[in-house]
Amino acid sequence: MPYRLTAPSAPLPVRALDVEVGSRGGWTVVRVIGDLDLIGVPPLRHLLNQLVDSADEPPHLVIDMSECTFLDSGGIGLLVYAARRLIARGTVLRIVVSPEGRAAAAQVTRFLTLTRVDRFLPLYESVPAAIRGARPVPTH
Repeated sequence: MPYRLTAPSAPLPVRALDVEVGSRGGWTVVRVIGDLDLIGVPPLRHLLNQLVDSADEPPHLVIDMSECTFLDSGGIGLLVYAARRLIARGTVLRIVVSPEGRAAAAQVTRFLTLTRVDRFLPLYESVPAAIRGARPVPTH
């Protein structure tokens, strides 16, 4: 189910963050499209909280960042927050990043590596690889 997440009254023109939520192989997949920044973090946090809190048993979750074109420290904080919430509830979060060929998405992958988030949350090259728990993308 697609969502368009925007701030209700942004002072500057901003790009909307599009999010699609689906299910695949018993996993909930959240696909992030666009910029995950100061404007997009609060509504995405709300959506992730709804996903975790709405079920008796929280879902195994994949966040597909392969079409995320920008990520700031707020987005990093949100990924760490989501992982900690899911781990505390006995489930997991896996992150999908773009192959090296796509410049904007490769910047996102590089930022996740530079901030060492990849040591806490392994990065996968595709949703099927994340669901299988295949070997994470080498980032070092």
